[in-house]
Amino acid sequence: MRKTALFLTLLLAACTEKTPAIQMRFVDDLDGSPVANARVSYCGAAWEGTLTGHGGKTHTLFHIQAATDARGELNLPPREFDSRPFGASTNYEHAAMLIVKSGYETYRLLNCCSALGELAAVSSWGYNGTTIRLKRSPPGASDAAGRSAADLNGCGQSSAVPVDPRNVAPSSQAPPHPVQAPGDPEGQHRRAAQPATSGR
Repeated sequence: MRKTALFLTLLLAACTEKTPAIQMRFVDDLDGSPVANARVSYCGAAWEGTLTGHGGKTHTLFHIQAATDARGELNLPPREFDSRPFGASTNYEHAAMLIVKSGYETYRLLNCCSALGELAAVSSWGYNGTTIRLKRSPPGASDAAGRSAADLNGCGQSSAVPVDPRNVAPSSQAPPHPVQAPGDPEGQHRRAAQPATSGR
């Protein structure tokens, strides 16, 4: 009986993973001032793989919502999640983060530093220790916070267009954690650090 209990404990432990501890900072693109009370949605998802491709089933591994503090900083402690919802057939989407603040363009960051399908795509975060410069919304633009409420609840799944990769910079508040992307690093950043757009 004890051997069975031990086996089950080890099996459950093998299926449990943690999100990384995340430390980031968000500032105004024009004057560098902290962007406080920005709403952040950080999530990871998996899909069932089969011999012929996608099995059709998807699963949200984690969906963490938080807000930046008065210094524009975001601190997310690690959180456990079930890493094998489909057993050995589990494949992983890149973790995503959506940042929403009234008066600013909505940004979506995609964890492009690990291969799609691998556990590292959701158990690591390539933007840890970086400062993200948020661009202000153009005059007369509709409220980004209201427009993106559904995106926050939907785990950050939104359409997006590329932006200048220079909007991602090492943070002076935390040790820099360089993003190492194979091939074309600037192209990876352009695809990963994106202001989200909405057709609504």
